Amino acid sequence: MNNGILKISITLGFIFFLLGCAHQTEYESMVQQGLNSDREINDIFLGYEFGMTREEFLQSSWEMNQQEIITGGVKIVYLLEELKSTARLEFYPEFENGVIAEMPVTASYISWAPWNDEYNAENLLNDIKLHYEDVFETSFQSVSLPEIEENVWVSIEGNREIRMYKKSVNTVQINFIDLSKIYQNS
Repeated sequence: MNNGILKISITLGFIFFLLGCAHQTEYESMVQQGLNSDREINDIFLGYEFGMTREEFLQSSWEMNQQEIITGGVKIVYLLEELKSTARLEFYPEFENGVIAEMPVTASYISWAPWNDEYNAENLLNDIKLHYEDVFETSFQSVSLPEIEENVWVSIEGNREIRMYKKSVNTVQINFIDLSKIYQNS
């Protein structure tokens, strides 16, 4: 009789294991819905777009540098002044097959200091989230991403994912990701 209970327990455990493996996370479900929508959204910010070649990116950056919209070259700096205090955004795209596939951005309030808690990463994250919800007419969901090991704010529309999370006490990481490039072989 104990042998029969053991077999049933093992069988049920195996079934639950298989069901757990087949279950998509909330994030995976969001990615799948975005990619299945067949919407192509290539806008990143400042006129940068997914699919821009390195040459187009450099030309656009050079022109904005001449207009003093941005500064830098290897790491580009943009001052976002639409928040409660000016934030410094630093970025440079990642290219795949010669075109922009991802734009990683670090952001921090210029006014941040260890004694100035009002301008810490948590507050900046909330301010940027609200700003991007308005600019991109989207909403963000808090989801768990195992590779980051914490909840992050994510917006997925078509192929474009915007992901934001606290990187350090004063820095927020923002990633604009072209999901069609990442999942093209899936």
